[in-house]
Amino acid sequence: MGFGLRRRARELASKALEVVVFPQHEQYHWPEKAYTQRILKILDVDCVFDVGANRGQYGRWLRDLGFHGLIISFEPNPNAFAELEKHATDNWVCLPYALGAEEGDARFNVMADDVFSSFRDPSGAAEYSAENTIVDTVTVPVKRLDTIFHDFEGRLTQPFLKLDTQGFDLEVVKGAEDIISNFCGIVSEVAIKRLYAQSPTFEESSAVIARAGFEPAGMFSVNPYKTLSLVEMNAYFVRKDLVELDPL
Repeated sequence: MGFGLRRRARELASKALEVVVFPQHEQYHWPEKAYTQRILKILDVDCVFDVGANRGQYGRWLRDLGFHGLIISFEPNPNAFAELEKHATDNWVCLPYALGAEEGDARFNVMADDVFSSFRDPSGAAEYSAENTIVDTVTVPVKRLDTIFHDFEGRLTQPFLKLDTQGFDLEVVKGAEDIISNFCGIVSEVAIKRLYAQSPTFEESSAVIARAGFEPAGMFSVNPYKTLSLVEMNAYFVRKDLVELDPL
């Protein structure tokens, strides 16, 4: 049975049985997928800023969840961007630069597994040490989010900010000081065990995002198949004035 037919069969089974049916290989990530569907719906999100897009995995994830709004993806690694750009459409904008606190050019570490690529150096942590090893460095352009945000204002009303920059998320937040309140929510990859030198701790990340006007809303393991070891969390935050929208 083809992928489309299998998905249609799951949809029909879900409707008939009034239960959620999903492929076995998705069991670990299903709680976060279900949560993401809910938060996007409750907040009426019409645009997602996908910062640290790599090859478009998160954008495809959003589309699989049924999100049809505008996606704006940022990826500075030239090799990864070449793959990301294949997804570009009128409703999925792909941009070949990084976001940070200061504009200019900066050294970017390309790792053995390029999903770990970062402006930060590896911390030496045992977790993912083989994958998180520098194999190349490139110079990439960096812009501030509050500089480029206004280029898209006419195409969005309820934007959501996704941050997955391998230890650099707070630099993106610092570069969005003037417009951060325009976002209805944020998801940031925060460290329980630091994989990168000089990356913020979980407590530091949470405090900065709280001072920007957001409250914690949900947290999920980045690697949920690691049952006995928590390394990083996808931490969801909602702007304080919107918390009351929760239907419960």
